[in-house]
Amino acid sequence: IDPKYKNGYKGWINIANLPGWNLENPEARGYLWNDKKSVVRHYLQNGTDGWRLDVGFELGQEFLAEIRKVSHETKKGSWVVGEISGYPAEWN
Repeated sequence: IDPKYKNGYKGWINIANLPGWNLENPEARGYLWNDKKSVVRHYLQNGTDGWRLDVGFELGQEFLAEIRKVSHETKKGSWVVGEISGYPAEWN
């Protein structure tokens, strides 16, 4: 969040309705997937069967592993599918 950005916050490739998240911040990860009342847990507990992560490779292996772990803990048999466009060197 910063007034230097067009809408007051940074959007993914500057698209206003796709806000960027600072996933280096533990509070952001908590809100999205790690906390007991996180977005990921909430939807899985209320009927969603899994997650499709657009541009999953941009999250990186560490965060993808966290999301997968939380998803499977919350709902056994849930799916986590991510789009991978090319393979970063550390994934080979």
